[in-house]
Amino acid sequence: MITGGGKLAALSQKARVPLVLFEQDELVPRQASGLMFYGLVGALKRVLPSVNVPELVDSIQPLRFRTSGEALARILKNKVVLVYASGENAHLSYDWKVRLNENAKAPSFTGILPEINHNEIAGFHKKNMAKNFFALFLSDSGEKNKKIKKRIDLTRKLLKRYGVGSRQVDLVGKTKLKKTWNSILLAEWTSYYLAKYTEIDPFDTG
Repeated sequence: MITGGGKLAALSQKARVPLVLFEQDELVPRQASGLMFYGLVGALKRVLPSVNVPELVDSIQPLRFRTSGEALARILKNKVVLVYASGENAHLSYDWKVRLNENAKAPSFTGILPEINHNEIAGFHKKNMAKNFFALFLSDSGEKNKKIKKRIDLTRKLLKRYGVGSRQVDLVGKTKLKKTWNSILLAEWTSYYLAKYTEIDPFDTG
């Protein structure tokens, strides 16, 4: 069990379940993803010594994405944010959605390419409604399906015709793990500043 204390820690100790305990500081759970990730990997390594513990401290730089996150937040203000990605990166688009929902208290939804080209795209014909949306497309240069990039370009053109703004967000990093954490960082900064621009407390869990 991985927790910052409280009832879960007490239950774990009572049931003699393996416990990974970390200091909560001022972080809410969604901002402690790194601590929980390394807690889980550390616990696995105790049981399975062959598990590789990746060293990301020197290669992942949180402040690198602060400026781009702030700029993106300005664009997303007062918009319903749609986050699209391929099935290969659907977990990242869902992470964006959740952070925008929880940190900025903003309506956000996610979809998968190419599925959205079969159905969801048909819902933007009414321009008076379409203008309320903004689409983010997570793009991965290492994508196994090379047609996804072309789909992103064509879908953005269609959305522009319907009056929907969009932005391509490139996944940065040499490995899948680094791309994942860099995406998480950009999503966190974006949702943080979006909360600030709309006078919302990003730390509120109510």
